[in-house]
Amino acid sequence: MQHPSAYSTHSKPMAESHQRPLRIGILGTARIARFFIAGVSPSNSAKVSAVASRSIDKAKRFAKETGIPSAYGSYLELLSDPDIDAIYNALPNSLHAEWTIRA
Repeated sequence: MQHPSAYSTHSKPMAESHQRPLRIGILGTARIARFFIAGVSPSNSAKVSAVASRSIDKAKRFAKETGIPSAYGSYLELLSDPDIDAIYNALPNSLHAEWTIRA
């Protein structure tokens, strides 16, 4: 029988380790993005931090409506943000491969 510590990990729960939450950026402002935000909102280990659209006005409006702190008028701007850890791709299916690869 192995020692019990052989199965333990070195990571601690978010509250104990004082790590910052995973900061997620959303590509696109489609309705599916709102469902994603609703799913992430209760989490202490992740937060939606930014959204990007082809239009800065649309991105700002979406961010304001959903409580997202940052908005970008291009997808590349979001991908270049060093404060974003992960991307949720809410773009139309025809754009998924291109922008997922870029992310």
